[in-house]
Amino acid sequence: MDLSSAVLWWEEWQLRILVLGSLFAQYILLFSAPLRKRAIPSWFRSIIWLAYLGSDALAIYALATLFNRQRRQDCSSGQGNSILEVVWAPVLLMHLGGQDSITAYNIEDNELWTRHVLTAVSQITVAIFVLSKSWRGGDNRLLKAAIMFFIPGVLKCLEKPWTLKNASINSLVSSSDPAHGTISNVDEIKTLQAYLQEATTDCVEAHHNRELQEQSDSVDSPSGIPPHILQPSRLFVDLASSYAERLRILTFFKHLHDKKLYDLLQEGLSNMFDSLYTKETFISTLTSSTPLRHPWLSICGYWLRGCSMHLPFSAIVLFHKSHGAYNDIDVKITYALFCCTLVLELYPVLLKFSNVSSYSRLVRLREGLDLGFGKPRLSVMVAQYSLVGFFSRNKRHTKTMCVVSLLQCKDFLDQRWCVKPCDSSFFITKLVLQYVKSGWKYKIKNVDSYWKFNDHRGQWTLENKCNQDLVWSLRRPFDESILLWHITTDFCFYYMGASVDHQCAIAWCTQDYAFGQDHGCAAWCESVVRCKEISNYMMYLLFVNPEMLMAGTRRNLFIAANAEVEELLKDEKPLLKKILKGKNLSLREILNGKMSWLKEILKSDTSMLEIIKGKMSRLKEIIRNKNQSPGAASSTDTKIHMAENKWLEKIERGVVQAIVAKLESTECSEQVACTESPTGAEKNATAQQGFLRDALRLHKGLLALGNERMWDVIEGVWVEMLCFSASRCRGYLHAKSLGNGGELLTVVWLLLSHMGMETLPERLQRTELSIPRGNGATPASTSQIYGIEYPARFRRTRPHEEAAAIGASTSQPYRSTC
Repeated sequence: MDLSSAVLWWEEWQLRILVLGSLFAQYILLFSAPLRKRAIPSWFRSIIWLAYLGSDALAIYALATLFNRQRRQDCSSGQGNSILEVVWAPVLLMHLGGQDSITAYNIEDNELWTRHVLTAVSQITVAIFVLSKSWRGGDNRLLKAAIMFFIPGVLKCLEKPWTLKNASINSLVSSSDPAHGTISNVDEIKTLQAYLQEATTDCVEAHHNRELQEQSDSVDSPSGIPPHILQPSRLFVDLASSYAERLRILTFFKHLHDKKLYDLLQEGLSNMFDSLYTKETFISTLTSSTPLRHPWLSICGYWLRGCSMHLPFSAIVLFHKSHGAYNDIDVKITYALFCCTLVLELYPVLLKFSNVSSYSRLVRLREGLDLGFGKPRLSVMVAQYSLVGFFSRNKRHTKTMCVVSLLQCKDFLDQRWCVKPCDSSFFITKLVLQYVKSGWKYKIKNVDSYWKFNDHRGQWTLENKCNQDLVWSLRRPFDESILLWHITTDFCFYYMGASVDHQCAIAWCTQDYAFGQDHGCAAWCESVVRCKEISNYMMYLLFVNPEMLMAGTRRNLFIAANAEVEELLKDEKPLLKKILKGKNLSLREILNGKMSWLKEILKSDTSMLEIIKGKMSRLKEIIRNKNQSPGAASSTDTKIHMAENKWLEKIERGVVQAIVAKLESTECSEQVACTESPTGAEKNATAQQGFLRDALRLHKGLLALGNERMWDVIEGVWVEMLCFSASRCRGYLHAKSLGNGGELLTVVWLLLSHMGMETLPERLQRTELSIPRGNGATPASTSQIYGIEYPARFRRTRPHEEAAAIGASTSQPYRSTC
């Protein structure tokens, strides 16, 4: 085939390929878009993103091609083919309207609804022009079939920008009831002090006792749940609720079981995802548990879906009965377009109604709270990132990093090459819930204590559970404290001088708790795992998602800390080469059983070794055996994943050992130099101050507490830091994170709000400042008023403070032992 023949072939098949490609993109979105709530890999999200962008592009390109073809063609020649192609125009309009399961991929798409209005109007105009100019009489049944598709096509084109407009931030704010967001309305609870008195006294218990029977009857149905729990849209636009509404939600939440509470949080986030990123607002009258902002929208939505189901079916019948000499290929493509487009409209509606019947069966068959309603709920994974892992990865992939750096893509790769996330959001949420409940029980007594409790970021734990002077680690900017405690947690986690129980926690308990197993170790082993997971998650926020951690977070602190590690170990290349001599796990090596460390881990399981050595028949028997336990087939992947994680932990443990050994040797040499030349040693120590030295100092202070108490303190500090960050993140950023599967920080933020804690809008709308009352008459500084303590070098001291500082400096400084 020469070039001219290829051009002729493309001119003949161009429109057909574009139309079928548009149909294919719609089916990709139909089945893949609902999975955005699930924990899916990033490459699969990229496919959804490409299908989302490509579906509109293909439909617009096909309409433009159809417009050009009809404009060039002479009405007297090839009329049959041109008229049949014209019928495809309204089908493309229906494709341009998109699927119910995805209207926006990112939160920013909702703000671009005016652009979609312009696109819809222009494409509708093109379709009308093509239909009117190309039709010169002939088969009236074919014309009626085109009109049957044209009516729902126009309505669906206009529905998409309408949905985007209703999901925009300005529309959500405008549709919110202003009476619930102010304290000027007539309400029995008008002040924060009155709210706290009701929340901290037996009034909550009295309300609970009166509503206990109602909750037991209504907790399985949406009508008995406060509407702001199932549809927390006000929180996502940073609007505060009234004190009465907050007390009602707190009363409802305070006595729920942990699993039921977590299910409610998931349901609320899932409903917000549907409101922001799907057409759920238009089709939620009969199936949704959430209150509707505009009930008439659902009426219009169901009327539109009725037209989309019945009119295409009538169009298929009319096309089947039409007559005319049409091209056989075009006839087959037309049948495929009509039938497949009808299925696209039928499938979501039938799935909705099937979910209603399935929910009615679940209510009768299950106990407790089941709020799934047959639709997928948001599955929040806990992202992980580690400074030691980042350093090890760069050293193991030196050539790759060099190539990526030359292409100016290293920063892009660093933010997406994360550690595999863990599914522990429920367990971490339980820790936060226990912390908040203990705060209501022991700490919160009045307005000042309420504000102080919400401003804690580790101080409460160190004051109550630690007899060491470690508060200095928190007297610095929040992002620096996060990085310092992350490095310290890694030092404690990989500490080789700990007990046997501690080594067991490092080697096996991480995997056992992650997969819901019980290894039989010490009771604090679970605390070790949770501390490691929260530490890595906070580091992920610092480096990958700093705007959610806190406004003004400096992600370059992570790069600076990594540079410290490289500078410290620059003379330890032989040791690093020995530590990093392992290589990546490949499928061929797994199947051939060449990995000695993998054999050693799995030597206790003979059947597992047979599978790894290539005897896959045993694996097929396990899968086909109906009497086998459900987890038997998945245990293979679990153990391979455990083995790979142990290999990575072995590398990170070696790096941490090298760092700690180098730091301790440096301190010993400094002590010797201090004895010989105190002035020079002091200058040298000042020049080498950094995160690693501070982390070692904090690490040694924690080790003095003992294993169980040490991890209890670390866990408490991380929970407080997590709550501190969550309550200071804007609702818009939480809404944005839902489009990427959600964040643990969003779950914690929603829990804190429902449990009566102070959110960002309430903090910004404070009518009074929290001024601590001391023994002296010295007024509090601005940093103290807002619960922030800056390092001494950033504070302006008064004369009496300087005298106190000089007196304190005479105390014995921290010294390490060689």
